[in-house]
Amino acid sequence: MAGQPMADEDAKAPSLIAKVAATTVMTAVVFCIALQVLNRYVAHIQVSWTEEVSRLLLVWVASIGAILAVSARTHFRMELLTGLLSPRMRRTIDTFISLATLIFLAFFLYSGIRFCMDLADNRSQMLGIPYAYPMVALPIAAAGMFVADILPPA
Repeated sequence: MAGQPMADEDAKAPSLIAKVAATTVMTAVVFCIALQVLNRYVAHIQVSWTEEVSRLLLVWVASIGAILAVSARTHFRMELLTGLLSPRMRRTIDTFISLATLIFLAFFLYSGIRFCMDLADNRSQMLGIPYAYPMVALPIAAAGMFVADILPPA
């Protein structure tokens, strides 16, 4: 029994990492927006990079949030029809949906990598960084959701 709590903690580690990352990124977004508002309305100075940083970080917030939702099994799903089915048929449909989800996430991962490769030469207007840097959140989200869907719920 001594090994059991460690196994539970190991299963929760990816979720904890994602929660810390989401909190950190969301804090940065709030900081950038607050800085933008204070500079614009109090100091009457326009700091243009804060808007771009906020927009690019929101991609990360959404991606990390998607990983957390899959990990906690809180993504929305229609249960009206499956509730009317027998338990055996419900398991069959759940298996099919899980397989379809994994296939979609594999395609999303592939497409996200291609998207980042296509954006490697495009640079953001204010920061001058390649758009691939913030958009790498998409394939990371796909991989994270794929792994989270395979692992037991956090």
